[in-house]
Amino acid sequence: MYSIDIKSNGIFLNSINNSKKINFLINEFIQCHNSFGAMSTFRKSPGGYYIYLLIISSHYSKNPVCVEGLISLVCPKFCSRQTVKNITASAIEANFITKIIDDNDRRRKLFVPTESTILEFEQWINKTLESF
Repeated sequence: MYSIDIKSNGIFLNSINNSKKINFLINEFIQCHNSFGAMSTFRKSPGGYYIYLLIISSHYSKNPVCVEGLISLVCPKFCSRQTVKNITASAIEANFITKIIDDNDRRRKLFVPTESTILEFEQWINKTLESF
């Protein structure tokens, strides 16, 4: 097998390297779906995965996301309002995220990932980035 460099948008793509990366992603996808935890649960649907990434992102930006914020970002492109509520309720029940009351506006309920969810994400992202 030989390697061909193809220039696309100023980036040199190596077909062998891309094949390895794609195989890694396929294996990672299978392992995630055969495992347990926040990632496995959230990645069952595109909407759930997007919700997961938004909640994780809000944690690192130190700007927790509220129910209505998630709904406005996710609906209707990925899922319905009710699906967002069902996904977050299941995640709270499984202790992947918690719902807290906003100190500045007591009417707002904010979602934050639990420590175990953050740790799982950091292990996954570090392992994934090391492989590339």
